[in-house]
Amino acid sequence: DLLINKVKSITGLPVHYFVTVDFDGFMDVIEAVDGVEFNVPYDMDYDDPVQGLHIHLEAGQQHLTGQLAHDFVRFRHNNDGSAPGEYVMGDEGRMYWQQQFLKELIKQKAFWGFLLIMCCAGASEQSVSQWASAFVEKALGISKSIGDLVGPTVFSVLMGISRAIYGKFGEKINLYKMMVFSGCLCVLSYLTVSFSSSAIVGLIGIAVSGFSVGILWPGTYSDASTSIKGGGTAMFAFLALAGDVGCAGGPTFAGKIAGMLGDNLKMGILAATVFPITLIITLIIMNLHKKSLYNTKYL
Repeated sequence: DLLINKVKSITGLPVHYFVTVDFDGFMDVIEAVDGVEFNVPYDMDYDDPVQGLHIHLEAGQQHLTGQLAHDFVRFRHNNDGSAPGEYVMGDEGRMYWQQQFLKELIKQKAFWGFLLIMCCAGASEQSVSQWASAFVEKALGISKSIGDLVGPTVFSVLMGISRAIYGKFGEKINLYKMMVFSGCLCVLSYLTVSFSSSAIVGLIGIAVSGFSVGILWPGTYSDASTSIKGGGTAMFAFLALAGDVGCAGGPTFAGKIAGMLGDNLKMGILAATVFPITLIITLIIMNLHKKSLYNTKYL
């Protein structure tokens, strides 16, 4: 409560919610991004048997995994009491280097790239799926109850087929090429739904959309697991969260645009092509810089 009140007084903003992250959570985050490249400023030697804390780091550029990063951010002085550099300021010195470390953490491009891909995958999947029934009702002139069955069913069946194919032949598929192809097919299906004057062709577009997005979500999980070693459950939790954000934001965005244009659902879906297009661009950029970003190989 004291911290919340202090933040309120400094910023003038209300604090409705907060998240508490302990050191175990901090280490999970570091492992989720496969560690952080960081230039440790000084040799660090400290032991506290009571806490089970043993810090032994050499100065210089190195790859800090979860435990090593934990040791670095907790260091304040050596066993002999000496405090190098900024650490002579005590907690202020430690906070300074904690801030420097966090700056490096948020620069981990591969992890943020996968989060963006996952968010776009969720948005691409739901932007059409959530509005499929309404689209079918208007296009075919059928009742809401039938539209609620036909639209989502066509989408879901084709998405299921796509995922079944990936599950069966996934090891033989070039994942990068398949995801780019799926993204392009998704864009094409969105354009078909948006511009076709035929209700049947529009329904086919919905079906193709379901097939195209089927691989995007599981494909991102597979790619991230092989590209970011040691990501573990924390990484998958972050990816799932990003996917959920996309699932909620995609149809909301499409609905807002449609409402602004006189409930023109086709234009809302057209606007939502920004999600698969962003996904494709991100995949290509990450592939072009694969060696510098996350040391993996797509091609």
